[in-house]
Amino acid sequence: MGSYQFDIDLEEGQIAEAKVPDMLQGRLGPIEVKRDTIVSQSGNIAIEFEYRGQPSGIETSTATWWAFELSGEQYGDEIIIWIEANRLRAHCHWLIEQGKCKPGGDDGESKMALLHLGRLLLWNPSLVRTAK
Repeated sequence: MGSYQFDIDLEEGQIAEAKVPDMLQGRLGPIEVKRDTIVSQSGNIAIEFEYRGQPSGIETSTATWWAFELSGEQYGDEIIIWIEANRLRAHCHWLIEQGKCKPGGDDGESKMALLHLGRLLLWNPSLVRTAK
């Protein structure tokens, strides 16, 4: 939330502006980029976590950031969402625990967590209880 003081808000804005080129040039770590063509119909981003019984996708990625280009009629490739990989991984684990996953991929042998766009910004990992 802004401070409503120009000098402080300006400095915060400049910090955020500097982060974007750093991300794009890989200085903040590798980026995994995905394009979701079904999100317009489903409202969900599908994130693979298993293929043929083996960890894959978010579970094996070494990327620091994930970027999702939202495609389809509603988004038309005009929106890209960036998520820090550890936050995305934690969110996916929570979704899997909640049963919010389904088979997918070209051969139906992938398992995917379904990350609802509307809930993405509301999800707070510090408020999630983890199973023991």
